[in-house]
Amino acid sequence: MIESAQNANFKRWRSLLDSKGVKKEGQALVSGEKVVNELSKSHKDSVIEVLLSSCLHIGYHTTFKASFLEHQLYQELDIFGTGSPLLVLKTPQIEDWKPELDVNGLELLLPFGDPSNLGAALRNAAAFSVSKVVLLKEASHAFLPKVSRAASGMNWQTPLCNGPSIRELGATSGLIAFDLEGEDLVEFKWPENSRLLIGDEGPGVPDSIEPAFRVKIPMSKRVESLNAVAASSIALFHYRSQFKA
Repeated sequence: MIESAQNANFKRWRSLLDSKGVKKEGQALVSGEKVVNELSKSHKDSVIEVLLSSCLHIGYHTTFKASFLEHQLYQELDIFGTGSPLLVLKTPQIEDWKPELDVNGLELLLPFGDPSNLGAALRNAAAFSVSKVVLLKEASHAFLPKVSRAASGMNWQTPLCNGPSIRELGATSGLIAFDLEGEDLVEFKWPENSRLLIGDEGPGVPDSIEPAFRVKIPMSKRVESLNAVAASSIALFHYRSQFKA
């Protein structure tokens, strides 16, 4: 039973709530009964341990190493209030993106710094079978608890690689950027092998980028722009309407 916040293991688990800790430990904390159950099966070789509250899970059995925490300490880690077992896993190695290689299918480039937005976009990426997600330097860490929750665990199932800053993309081959001054998406004919860039909310797409195409989503002039996740959903659906997965 772990009862002290000064316990070394508890400090490690608590550090997994932010990017610095995830990077340092090479581990991630996942919550939510459905996601925990799914990852326990699909990534069982990556599971390090299961964390349980002393008062909620008396008699709980698992084949993985289990640690019981005093309930208040458990609540510090269960940031979404799930009341279910928490899973600690080794994070996968993410390779660097090689933009000089030929594109195969649709690559999605994401600068989303908000973990919930990144998670939702990764769930979209899985739903529409993108070939690869490029995490730009501006993006949140892909294995934060908030990302895993918003992605419903799809961040663990989607091909990921680390890319440069959005400001360094320049004239990257095959790049399609969503821009308010671009051509109408309704009429746009996608190249089957493409790289899609959705700018983050606020900054958008830098002027330094020289994409092959700039495309806009037609909408009422009363609305300045769409949420970045909503824009990615529309874009991915439109691509898949022309090229089936």
